[in-house]
Amino acid sequence: MLSEVGSKATLRYAVQLLAPGNITAKLSGRSNVTAEDIRDVGNLFLDAKQSALMLEKNAENYML
Repeated sequence: MLSEVGSKATLRYAVQLLAPGNITAKLSGRSNVTAEDIRDVGNLFLDAKQSALMLEKNAENYML
C-alpha cells in the first residue's frame, strides 16, 4: 500500500502516513498498521501536490 501511495505522491508522504496510521491501528486495538489504516489517514491528509492543486483551484477563497 505504501509503495502505491509513494508512486502516486512521494515516498516521503507515504512514510509520513505511518505515524497517524499507527495511531489509528492502536485505537482499533491492533499493534500492526494495515492498508486500511493507511487509506483512512491518506483521506485525511493531503500531499504537497494535492494541496497545491486545491489552493490553485480555490484561490479566490483565500487572502493574498
